Amino acid sequence: MGYMNFHWRDWWPVLIIVVGLSILMRAFFPRRGLALPGGSQALTLAHGDVVDLDASFSGINQRVGSAAFKGGRITSTFGGIELDLTQAVIAGDEARLDISARFSGVDLRVPRDWLVVVEISSLFGGVEDKTVPPMTPGPRLVLRGEVMFAGVEIKN
Repeated sequence: MGYMNFHWRDWWPVLIIVVGLSILMRAFFPRRGLALPGGSQALTLAHGDVVDLDASFSGINQRVGSAAFKGGRITSTFGGIELDLTQAVIAGDEARLDISARFSGVDLRVPRDWLVVVEISSLFGGVEDKTVPPMTPGPRLVLRGEVMFAGVEIKN
């Protein structure tokens, strides 16, 4: 009809803005696994002795079932990590987990017989230890690292 002309040179900035918004939306609403029928999400089951998780602009939901867990490293930037260690057994007396979280969240589940020692420094963030200390001394999980504009929650 001649009322509107479409020229690529006029619309390419809109395309760049839409791509940028989609990247931001993935940061604020990460996908935490495959959606299964019924609304549940798929877990990744790991049997290794060492955990090495890196979530940048994404989400990870993992369960560890190691019989000789030694610790590992968790890094999250603009993402989210849910790590379930309730089926793991610590090799020896102590395991060390290094956590680095920036603008993200980390949820950690541990068995009731583990003693959790938190040595995490935070800047505009928080670390919340909701675990109940065991009645008898057992294996220790030492959490070290830094949290900036993020949150870490540890629970049984």
